[in-house]
Amino acid sequence: MAFFSTWVQATEKDDVTRLLSEQAITFSADKFPFQQLGEWIGDRQIVLLGDSTHGSQEFYRYRAEISRYLITNHGFSTVIVEGNWPGGQRVNQYIHHHTDNSVNLALSGFKSYFPWLWRNQSMLEFVQWLHNYNRNKPQQAVSFYGMDLFSLTASITRNIELLKKHNTPFNAKLIDLYHCFSSFKNDSLRYGQYAAKNPQKSCQNQAEQQYSIISEHPDLLSNKAEYFDLRINSLIVQTAEQYFRMSVETEANEIWNLRERFMQKIFNTVFNQQKKINSAAKVIIWAHNSHAGDARATSMKEQKRESIGQLLRQQFGKQQVFLLGALSYQGEVMASKQWGGPANVMRMPVAIEGSYSHLFHQLNSSRFIMNFSTLTFSPFYQRFIGVVYVPEEEQLYHYNNAKIDQQFDALLFVDQTTAVQTLD
Repeated sequence: MAFFSTWVQATEKDDVTRLLSEQAITFSADKFPFQQLGEWIGDRQIVLLGDSTHGSQEFYRYRAEISRYLITNHGFSTVIVEGNWPGGQRVNQYIHHHTDNSVNLALSGFKSYFPWLWRNQSMLEFVQWLHNYNRNKPQQAVSFYGMDLFSLTASITRNIELLKKHNTPFNAKLIDLYHCFSSFKNDSLRYGQYAAKNPQKSCQNQAEQQYSIISEHPDLLSNKAEYFDLRINSLIVQTAEQYFRMSVETEANEIWNLRERFMQKIFNTVFNQQKKINSAAKVIIWAHNSHAGDARATSMKEQKRESIGQLLRQQFGKQQVFLLGALSYQGEVMASKQWGGPANVMRMPVAIEGSYSHLFHQLNSSRFIMNFSTLTFSPFYQRFIGVVYVPEEEQLYHYNNAKIDQQFDALLFVDQTTAVQTLD
């Protein structure tokens, strides 16, 4: 295959395969090479763990194993996932033993918006491990958060609960502002469509006012942890209102970047809070490759799209941020054929020739990790599968150009995947 000659600094396909085979650290299913990965990560404060599909259990399993290792051996104390904030808070309450809920109930906050992402067997086992770890090592307790903005109505519901619990002087005003959204409970997309058609009746002003009131009164609640929750939810309401209202008519790249910068803001808020508790705090982020990687090394740059991996590299420097991508060659995935539709187990065809996955498949290894610090690749195709997947139109919608050695610091490759096991 002539295209192989442009991938790395080698001239023949066999040379490329040999070079990559020497760099690949293969491992059996139950013996992940933690030591090597730990050496690559070094003393970095921030590690992002990607996935090329949102519905393949191997990626969840290995992210959980890597996270356990980093927590136990490298002092990481916070996990942030590409999930909604209220759902993450329920998990956080559970793992810190502030509730008697079961682990299944602790994950119930993720039932809306693609529940298979965070309500799956691998997540259940990981959350239970965090619960047990915090019980056994309370002085080294780990926290768990969601950083996404798809919780407009859930965040409003939570804030009303907190306000009524504390009976603040602003209760009547804030609850009245939240009432603007009452006709769109659990249907943020419908709110966005309505607001775009009827801008004079949108809840933009209400969303901005509630955030101003809450953020300007840090003593609004006597409980600092609950005020932190209240303030984050108020930020979500402000940003999600903007996101769904703009999503109908605004260019896709602007909406995408609004979400990436919001996730960066949530990360910084959590990170700064953790630094007050422990100046050596370190954070793990779970997100899709399109978020976890550096968008500047993909065709997303041409689309003027950013990524949280890129933003954090720019903010903290590469010496403090480690980006681990994940790819597969074929197998199963849990996904929906349309936004908001039911999830199904789908078959992924083998990756196309000229893609990174096809190249790594030639190494004849079922799984490996690879450090890119000494490799130079030319741009080629990379498969991206999110919550929506249309296999029959895969090449049109699910491949992107990327320069993988600049997109990530290292890669986890799983040749064949299986679908996540859902809890519902």
